[in-house]
Amino acid sequence: MLIHRSFPLVLAAAVATTTVVAHAQGAPCFEANFGTDLQLGDDTVAGGLALGFAFPFAAGSVSAITVSSNGFVWLGAGTASACCNGDVGQLLANAPRIAPLWVDLNPAAAGSVHFNALPGRAVITWNQVVEFGQAASFTVQLQLLADGSFVVFFDPAVGIVGHTALLGVSPGGGAVDPGAIDFASALPFDSGTRPTIYESFGPGAFDLAGVGMTFTPNGNGGYTVTRRSDCDFASFVGRGVGCPSSPSAYEFFDVGNVDLSGLAFEFSPAVGGGYDIAACAQNCFDTGYASGTNLALSDDSVARNLALGFSFPFHGGSTTAIDVSSNGCVYLEPGLIGGHRCCAGDPAAFLADPASIALFWLDLNPAGGGGVYTHRPSPTSFVVTFAAVPEYQAAGSANTAQLQLHADGRFRLAFGNVANAGHAALVGFTPGNGAGDPGSIDLSTAVPFSTGSGGSPLGLSASAGTRPTLGSTFSMVVGEAPGSANALFLLLGFNEVPGGASLAGLGMPGCRLHLGIDLAVAFPLQGAYSVTSLTIPNNPALTGGALHAQALVVAPGVNAFGAITSNAARLEFGL
Repeated sequence: MLIHRSFPLVLAAAVATTTVVAHAQGAPCFEANFGTDLQLGDDTVAGGLALGFAFPFAAGSVSAITVSSNGFVWLGAGTASACCNGDVGQLLANAPRIAPLWVDLNPAAAGSVHFNALPGRAVITWNQVVEFGQAASFTVQLQLLADGSFVVFFDPAVGIVGHTALLGVSPGGGAVDPGAIDFASALPFDSGTRPTIYESFGPGAFDLAGVGMTFTPNGNGGYTVTRRSDCDFASFVGRGVGCPSSPSAYEFFDVGNVDLSGLAFEFSPAVGGGYDIAACAQNCFDTGYASGTNLALSDDSVARNLALGFSFPFHGGSTTAIDVSSNGCVYLEPGLIGGHRCCAGDPAAFLADPASIALFWLDLNPAGGGGVYTHRPSPTSFVVTFAAVPEYQAAGSANTAQLQLHADGRFRLAFGNVANAGHAALVGFTPGNGAGDPGSIDLSTAVPFSTGSGGSPLGLSASAGTRPTLGSTFSMVVGEAPGSANALFLLLGFNEVPGGASLAGLGMPGCRLHLGIDLAVAFPLQGAYSVTSLTIPNNPALTGGALHAQALVVAPGVNAFGAITSNAARLEFGL
């Protein structure tokens, strides 16, 4: 491993560059003339907005649009505001739509939504709006051009914390699903004959802040999508989480992505706290559930204070009774979670609420079929089974999932057939009460692994008010180093490791490596918080290029290997 004390300028030649392209009718990267304030509140629309030209589209030309406060436009006379998450199924099924950032935005709390009809170009701007329930404001802009092109722009502050967001375009009306793309890595991209293009982002996963893109009709019924290199803003986007990690463990699934059918996972209390998680290979599902009690749950309901018959210890507490929500959740502290958790798995709420197990959290409807059962196979075990329960408004669906609790603190999640046709889903455990977010983990491929016992994870963040702009010295802060720390390295690489590679096998449980290491830079350790600095060359060829970074701190005694890692970050060079 190479060790250097400063960021070598020669790396500039290796960073990927973006080609400047001509844009239809000279649309600017960002239009500063917002035009009319549409006076939109939360979950509202403004319709009949005349473009001043016919906008050609796969479903037919339109001369007027409807704007939703939730970050999209109907190409025509749509009336729904479509709260609260960007939804692939609705994008394909409903009326024609362009969604720069379809998510639960709330201009009633902050910001405004604007429309301006200019010669040959219409501009829609969600100006300094906030995600519902959040405080950070940001701006998103969509420009529609008379040749059928459109331009989207996200300012560098865009970030979605608690909802699923969607960027896409579709003629709707039952359009064929072409599958999601990753705009951050796929551009330039040509969709061929497919007029539908989209990407769905789970909470915390939006990675296009500071980016502009143009969608240009390709003459075949689809679009060529290119990145606006003339408006790339420098950005720092955190990824993953540092260690020691939260004892929480969960997997979040975008619509249509559940892959757990036929699998089962054992959670065993680990020495020092947290859980060792392994796959269950045989006799994993208790088939005797029907001999127990049918809770007769209706849609969006909770069965309260169900006695276990023993004390069940979990990380952070113990309980002798549970609540069971019809939406696939078990609350480990009866009465403390008041709601039924409709209508989709939500990592932010999961971690913020009191302790719970998400057996299969999405909008389930036991009133529509199947049943939710409890039974006691032995004096020291208790089983909750969702048997053939349909997803709300998903015709023909039938989901089977089971939670087995044991008096020694072990529990098992076992799955029959499960799928999520129309809602985001979540599976996992958290001690809750504001637990740290370990990030979604792919349970089907990550086992066996350990959650770790918790603690303050090592963090990597941009120094206040700084970005990796060309010709600057960019500083990052490495925080929460343990008292035994004696060395600090900044790991740099051009390639990301999606989801991160577990370092448990090296004696670093709960730690993950999120990049391919091309360079390791040594920096002086300055205590619990240290500053690292990189010199960014003033080279226009770097615009739009990216570098991944992650900190490693050597700290004897913190684990068997004696080192911990931070979250990673994608550093994108630009203006």
